[in-house]
Amino acid sequence: MVVISYFFIRHVWFHKRKIHHIAIIEKLEICTIEPDLLLPEINVYYKYYFGGGVYTGRGYLLLTDFLKGEYFLEFNQFHEPILTHNDKTFVSEEHIENYLLSIVDTLSINVDPIEPFHSEIIEIFSQSKSTQNRIQ
Repeated sequence: MVVISYFFIRHVWFHKRKIHHIAIIEKLEICTIEPDLLLPEINVYYKYYFGGGVYTGRGYLLLTDFLKGEYFLEFNQFHEPILTHNDKTFVSEEHIENYLLSIVDTLSINVDPIEPFHSEIIEIFSQSKSTQNRIQ
């Protein structure tokens, strides 16, 4: 019972001390399983400033968090990913990354003030960076 109480109190205390913060997306990567399977997940690398320092983080988001509506994602014969969305086609991971960054470029994260290198993604923001246009 003491061990269970300890973990419960630790869990509650951990969530109480989190600070809501804004981060900038640095890089996006499409998640793949070799040899020929594309996942509907995006590996997100982000950067945030906290307490006079610059920290980086990494997390995963679904492709549907970025794209509203239907999309089609596949490999071409040269093993490059192809994304089709709203009658637009993007070939290569760099073009897909630029397109997704034009839609969303900032994140809302929770930062641990005691260990600021620990962070987690809460939600993504649209291009206007206002709290009125939250996507999630």
